[in-house]
Amino acid sequence: MASGKINKYFILLMKVIFSLLTLLFAYFMYALSRIFIVYDYKKINYDFIIILILIFGLYFYLLTSITILIAFFKKFKKFKSYIIFFVPFIPILSISLWIYQSREFSNIDFSLLSSLYMPFFIITLFFVTKRSYDVIGYVVGKEIGFLGDDYFAISVLLKPIEAGEADLLIKHIINNLLKYEFIKVSSIDINNKKYKVLNFRKRKPTYWAYENILLTELYIEVTDNFQLVNIVDGYDYEKNVYKCMYIYQYYDDGDKIASLSSTDNAVYLAIKGILPEDTLIYYHKDDNITPREIISLHYELFNKYFIIRYGTLIDKLETKLKDSLIRLKEPYKKGLKYIIYLIITILIIIYLYINKYLPILNTETILLIILGFPPFIHYSIKIYERFVLKKKE
Repeated sequence: MASGKINKYFILLMKVIFSLLTLLFAYFMYALSRIFIVYDYKKINYDFIIILILIFGLYFYLLTSITILIAFFKKFKKFKSYIIFFVPFIPILSISLWIYQSREFSNIDFSLLSSLYMPFFIITLFFVTKRSYDVIGYVVGKEIGFLGDDYFAISVLLKPIEAGEADLLIKHIINNLLKYEFIKVSSIDINNKKYKVLNFRKRKPTYWAYENILLTELYIEVTDNFQLVNIVDGYDYEKNVYKCMYIYQYYDDGDKIASLSSTDNAVYLAIKGILPEDTLIYYHKDDNITPREIISLHYELFNKYFIIRYGTLIDKLETKLKDSLIRLKEPYKKGLKYIIYLIITILIIIYLYINKYLPILNTETILLIILGFPPFIHYSIKIYERFVLKKKE
């Protein structure tokens, strides 16, 4: 009950904060756009390009704050199309207002304003389709709809002799045949043991929503009648060990998530039709011979996964505090990573100051750069993890 009240007041506070941030970023956008009436377009110099880059960076922050604000009101599904087409007009209107207040419009002004819409539109489209769902999940949280009373999923049991090929085949089916894009792998701690959850996703062609697949895998030792003996780290050919893979499906429309039935759909039929006939694959809980302890484990695993990924900030903090020992594993590496990016940022500012680029920036712009430190560090790490660490894996 107390947690519910805290969440309620927290969401109210965040609505106020992001409303103010949206206004602040919109004002910065208006202030920086003045550069377009100061410079002669035929004599564009290095300073002009720097300010133009700042405007595009600022627009990204403005777009993010607008998206988060709308998501706090649970209206993202309704307004995402309007965001894509109308938010790119904000910087153009800012420039137009400065020109209108200062001088008459010229032909080159109209050409510039027309050409600027497309890059802002591309940034908006990319953000909404590629990043907005994750940003909302991390910052706002989403309404968790019906996910099944036991997070029931497709379960596949593989023997060691066939698992080396079959488990890779399942991922190949999901990724290449069914066209689900691999998004990320999450490590979830249950009872001081980590389990990996792989997330695949594809956009539904009919409207702005995503179908998601969660894939887990673990090794279990069972008796001849499939009573659980133990969860093991790998195959043991002297024991009756199976590899248990779970496939759970749900959709995400930006505001909420809810379960998708795995019964008789493309995912189940593709896996059932391609895997060897002697593979043990089930989708109905009454016929499933998977040990009940494993089904209960997956309920706890998926429940925690959705809290960490889609819960409110209060729920995430509560969960992460309980897992603080695991979350702070190898803390020096995480701390070193943040320090390196902070040093790089400071060195860039020092370079700009020494070379007398900063004097052209006013107090508002310097404040904007300071506000940009956290997202700069965050997205730098995300880019590093996506393009460097992912290749290593």
